[in-house]
Amino acid sequence: MKQEFSIHLLSRTRDRIQKFLSKEFEKEGIKDLVPAHGGVLYALGISNGMTMSELAKVLDRTNSTVTALLDKMEDLKYIKRIQSNEDERVFTAVLTAKGKTAREAVIRASNTTNQTLYNGLNPNERQTFIKLLERIHSNFET
Repeated sequence: MKQEFSIHLLSRTRDRIQKFLSKEFEKEGIKDLVPAHGGVLYALGISNGMTMSELAKVLDRTNSTVTALLDKMEDLKYIKRIQSNEDERVFTAVLTAKGKTAREAVIRASNTTNQTLYNGLNPNERQTFIKLLERIHSNFET
């Protein structure tokens, strides 16, 4: 493959991974969320709650994107937002019981997707792949 097609290949691969992960979500019974919501569920489960700004940083998304994700998740009862006592402009998002259950399903779907991603790669190839992705990702830091 020629170097100039790398961007195209990365883009097509990302699309295929997202499509595969969405199907895995459906198999797990999650039919109302997309993979981007899975990242929110995962992050909130690790920290037991985060502000919008904290989530945006962890997920490498803009505050407005995180707000849109949380709006839908709150409407669907996966998360709730708690207003800060110190600063009424600050809200912390936390998982509901439904969100905690969905998080476990997201983890299973993600594990299956990772198994497919790494299929046919030996441990050294996996490590090299991750190192290269991290290096490429850092090339675009703003």
